[in-house]
Amino acid sequence: MLLNQQGKDIEVVNLAEERKDDLMEDFVAIIVSFRAKLYSLRRETLKKLNGINIVT
Repeated sequence: MLLNQQGKDIEVVNLAEERKDDLMEDFVAIIVSFRAKLYSLRRETLKKLNGINIVT
């Protein structure tokens, strides 16, 4: 209503065919992010415990 008064519109660019698709993509992104963080923490811990400098 406020946008109409100001002469503005909202345009949705990325339409998900189903709400499940959009939720699943978000869920997978969260899992990937957590996995990367855990692997990073694990790698740092192993480097400290072993005293090894791992080169990537």
